[in-house]
Amino acid sequence: MMLQQIKNYAVRILMLTLLLIMLSLLISYMMKESGLTLQDTLFWVGAVPIALFSIAIFGNFSNRGDPGYQLSKTVLKQSPNQRSIHETADVSKRTSSNLTWVIAGLLVWLVSYFI
Repeated sequence: MMLQQIKNYAVRILMLTLLLIMLSLLISYMMKESGLTLQDTLFWVGAVPIALFSIAIFGNFSNRGDPGYQLSKTVLKQSPNQRSIHETADVSKRTSSNLTWVIAGLLVWLVSYFI
């Protein structure tokens, strides 16, 4: 089970990394007359997900008005223990999703250093 989960994360990270590299190539092609090198483009495109998603990993900036945290009638009928289990699972999913973006950004940074 754990090995399958690691494989899923690896595939997601690889796909996001490829997406960011393709975006970098597109930006570099569109701005080829500006003097911006591919290495610079890769660096900045890799920096964006690191900056955006690391904030979400290390800080909790949500509030009670966030629609993702509105309690439905079915959730209100659950015991506090069941709600706690669901909240923990939700936080884990958000953190792992944000972590895949940060790792993909770091991989794009690495590619920019090797170019």
